[in-house]
Amino acid sequence: MQWRDCFRRPSPFAAGSAAALLMGAWAGVASAAPGTSFTSALITDANAVTDDPNLAGRVQNMMVVTIPATADWTNSKIRIQLTTGSIYNATNAVATESAPNAQFWTFPGARNGPFDTFVNSKGTGATPDSNPSGATILGSVNPDGSDGPLPASGLSTNGATLVAVSWGDTVAGESGTFSVGRFTLSANATGTFFGQTFDSTSGGVGTPFNGTITAGVMSIPEPTGLALGGIGAAGLLGWRRRRAR
Repeated sequence: MQWRDCFRRPSPFAAGSAAALLMGAWAGVASAAPGTSFTSALITDANAVTDDPNLAGRVQNMMVVTIPATADWTNSKIRIQLTTGSIYNATNAVATESAPNAQFWTFPGARNGPFDTFVNSKGTGATPDSNPSGATILGSVNPDGSDGPLPASGLSTNGATLVAVSWGDTVAGESGTFSVGRFTLSANATGTFFGQTFDSTSGGVGTPFNGTITAGVMSIPEPTGLALGGIGAAGLLGWRRRRAR
């Protein structure tokens, strides 16, 4: 029987099954792919601002990935382009581009370290995001999304308006939900960003993400697939009710 035959001989069971199939298929795809999100917070740490007054009023955006238990995070890339505002980078060398060193972050003079702009891999300990591990910078990211050469952009110069970096590591067992980068922006920053996240099951094809920046906050819109899936299910159920009449 061909797919179109289902619509020639409809039944309540077929409609309900089709709706479940659509939602189930979407959920299956979503759960299998690595996810990327951002958590944003205004920097209010008085000690950090004391150690670097340039931090005052800025917004930290933590890039968080969610990797299925059967997979392993391998690498990510991102390109952030600001139209207004600037990117914060520590000027007292408390953290380098991809080698944050949390053991120094409690020392006076280095307490702005957690708010530097850097990339990393999954941290260690009971709270990995409080102790991020280093990563290897693989290159930059071109405007069309293709891989660019070294060096990366925007991870060392305070006041930059562009971040373009690809990074990763070869450490096994990096699954779950954890941060892989921090990007601190001025409160008046606006712009756009895009990138990809890869895991050991990606086969070289990353899961893309993109979003906008408003008032220093990086946000990714709700996946359109979820909305479309809901519309599809609702449409099928409505069609079922019309047929029942």
